[in-house]
Amino acid sequence: MSQGFKLKFDEMQENNPAKSETSAPVANRERYAEAGQVRNVCFEWEDGNRIFLNYAYLVSVKYEPEENRLALHFTSDDVLLHGVRLESLFFELMQHLPKIISCKDARYNTLKDENASVVNQIVLIPKE
Repeated sequence: MSQGFKLKFDEMQENNPAKSETSAPVANRERYAEAGQVRNVCFEWEDGNRIFLNYAYLVSVKYEPEENRLALHFTSDDVLLHGVRLESLFFELMQHLPKIISCKDARYNTLKDENASVVNQIVLIPKE
C-alpha cells in the first residue's frame, strides 16, 4: 500500500465523502473557472434588477469600438452593452467566461484597472 492511501471511511468520518483531495477552488462570482458546458450569463442593472440568458442561445456578438458598444444577439432578446474598454469583454464572451455583467456608473470608469472592461449601460430589447 502507498503512504498516501486513504479510506473512504476516513472521509465519511470527516463528514465529506464526496470531497477529493485535489478539488479545484470554487470559481468567483463574476467569472467561470474555465470554458465549459451549459452556462448562463447574468446581466445586472444598478437598481438591482437582473436577468440571465443561456449562452446556448447566444447567436452572435458584435463589437463596435467607435460606438463603445457590444451588441449581443440571443434568440429571445438583444442586449446592448455600452461602456469603455469592451474589447476584452468581447473575447471573454467568445469563450463563455463572464458569469455576471454588472452595470457601473460612468464616474467610476477611471477607478477600474486600465485594461478591464466597464459596462455603463445595459439595454435589453425583447424580440417579438
